[in-house]
Amino acid sequence: MLHTIRNLVFLICLALSGASYSVDWHSPQGAKNLVGQEAMICGSVGSTRFAEDSRGSPTYINLGPAFPDHIFTIVIWGDDRSAFSLPPEEISGVICVVGEVTSFRGTPQIVVSSPNQISSAN
Repeated sequence: MLHTIRNLVFLICLALSGASYSVDWHSPQGAKNLVGQEAMICGSVGSTRFAEDSRGSPTYINLGPAFPDHIFTIVIWGDDRSAFSLPPEEISGVICVVGEVTSFRGTPQIVVSSPNQISSAN
């Protein structure tokens, strides 16, 4: 059942992204094994936060459980927020993100600079 749901999420995200990326799809749980690789990570948004007063004014979109128990983070730096038509912290539901997986303090992440890197299944 879980495998079927994951495949459905992947297909929805792939269709919404315009299939412009030729990378493999992975769950947030599997992202820790992909550091240094280009990947598509799909999962449910657990929490978001615009840290306006922090250095670089990042927005964090956490997949899986909410912060601090999240298992994957999408980071959007303040300089890139203007590229988004809506505030990125309003992103919710099941989403997919494409980019290079890196790690920050042991948590895998993708830094996003363009809204084209994120697709929503909502």
